[in-house]
Amino acid sequence: MAKYIIVPAVFLILVGWIWYLFGDKGSFAPGEAEPQRVRAEVRLGEEAAGLGVYITPWEVLEDSRCPADMQCIWAGTVRVRAMMISGLGSPTGYPAEFVLGEPLTTEAETVTLAEVRPEPRKGVEIAPSEYIFVFDIEPRLR
Repeated sequence: MAKYIIVPAVFLILVGWIWYLFGDKGSFAPGEAEPQRVRAEVRLGEEAAGLGVYITPWEVLEDSRCPADMQCIWAGTVRVRAMMISGLGSPTGYPAEFVLGEPLTTEAETVTLAEVRPEPRKGVEIAPSEYIFVFDIEPRLR
C-alpha cells in the first residue's frame, strides 16, 4: 500500500524539480522586482548607462527635424552614431546608428533614442555641444 503513495509523490517531486530548474523564470530572479525602463540623458562624447548598457554618442549624422517655429509636411528625424556596449551582446553594425524613435535590440535589452534636445529653430544652427540625447533602455521581453 505504501508504494502506491510513494511512487506518485516521488514523481510529483521530480516533475516539480525539473520545472524549477528549466522552466521560464523571465528575465529577472525569483523574488526580485522586474526591472523597469531606464531613461538616460547624455551629450556627445559622454557616456550614459542603464541596465548594463553603456551608450556614448559620437556624431550627429542627420538632424532633419522640422523647426519648432515652422509648419512642415514631414516631421524629420535625427540619426546619431554611437558606441553601445551591453553585457549580453551588441546590435549588428558596430558602432550603432540610432534613429529617433526606432528601437535597437541586443540579446537582453531594447534601446531607443526617444528624444533629442534642443528643438531646432528656423535659421538657428545647433552646435554639437548643445545636443542632449535621451535614450530609453528596457529589458527585452523573452
